[in-house]
Amino acid sequence: MRRPSPRGFTLIEVLVGALVLGIFISFVYGAVVSAFNVRGVVQATTSAMTGGTVAVEVVARDLENAFLVPLKGADAFKAVDEGGDRSRIDFLTTLDSRGQQEIARRMLRSDVTETGYRLRQGDRGWTLFRREQFGVDDKPLEGGDYYKVLAGVKEFRLDFFEKDPSEEGGDEEKDALREWDAKEKRKLPRSVKITLAIEGFSTDPARSDELVEYRFTRWVVLPGAFDTEKEKEAAGGNPPGN
Repeated sequence: MRRPSPRGFTLIEVLVGALVLGIFISFVYGAVVSAFNVRGVVQATTSAMTGGTVAVEVVARDLENAFLVPLKGADAFKAVDEGGDRSRIDFLTTLDSRGQQEIARRMLRSDVTETGYRLRQGDRGWTLFRREQFGVDDKPLEGGDYYKVLAGVKEFRLDFFEKDPSEEGGDEEKDALREWDAKEKRKLPRSVKITLAIEGFSTDPARSDELVEYRFTRWVVLPGAFDTEKEKEAAGGNPPGN
């Protein structure tokens, strides 16, 4: 009695099997790629939103501690409009030095630090930089080192107010000043509006591969404005800077 020989696969069966396997692999590959793309978009979006929030808070914290040093650096608060919703500001803050590692390592402390913010052109458009110099010298609006805060910035705008625009008779649009010079004003602004716009991926699943603009706004009320005229009266002489 002859045993039946093992039956092999026909060409059609092999082709059908390969087709089914190919479809399955394509499905799995598509799902994996999609998952990685979604993850990448979420990470990029989260990174952009987190970066924007942190950057605004860093600027706000320095401004909340802005200071005009009596008889030295009394005019050391200057902001200029560089056009295209780009602001530059230099001033003194009572916060400790942040970026200078050697100073941190030696545990040196200063009551006042020179600081400032400006945009510089980079590979991803504009990049926000923070200027810092330990202590105060005879040129408080210059010098120091620059540290990158955030790349991909579309707008960094500062608006200054002599009074709170929410008070009676206040008008935010009319009262806003794009520039401020303590040498002329003889004081700090009452408040500052920080506006930061950055580029990041859309949170809309249907537009997840599109770059959109994220905007961050923060109001800062500055500490009591140092009036150099009052200081002149108290010191019995001319105010600093004259």
